[in-house]
Amino acid sequence: MSIDTEKSAILEMTEKLCETILDQPEYKEINRKINTFAYNEQAKMLYQSLYDHQMRLHQKQQQGFPVTDEESQAFQKEYEKALENDTIKEFIEAQQQIEEIEQTVNMYVSTTIKLGRLPKPEDFQSGSCGCGGGACGCGGH
Repeated sequence: MSIDTEKSAILEMTEKLCETILDQPEYKEINRKINTFAYNEQAKMLYQSLYDHQMRLHQKQQQGFPVTDEESQAFQKEYEKALENDTIKEFIEAQQQIEEIEQTVNMYVSTTIKLGRLPKPEDFQSGSCGCGGGACGCGGH
């Protein structure tokens, strides 16, 4: 099934969902935290340094080299120092909240499509994907 982008019912309802998300006080607070971070050059520099450090460690692992305890501890120290900055701490929290919103919406939509009905709370219980296949690989299909 292709979705006609010329205002199909699915697209209209998706836009309504998006508007509802944007109108939520929680989302407005998330947006405030992100904007505060975006205009704080010191926080952005500290966060970028932390991100670069994380990427160096990740690349090292991808190349098959183990991360030493010293490297791990150095990263942990830098992370803890970054969290002392309230702007960075709130930015990270905001990112996590956005991810939770995205995961919840995706979970509801994908479960609805898989089940062919609106999901019930029990469809989201741990260890079940609602498809009757056991683990979330939906091997039961």
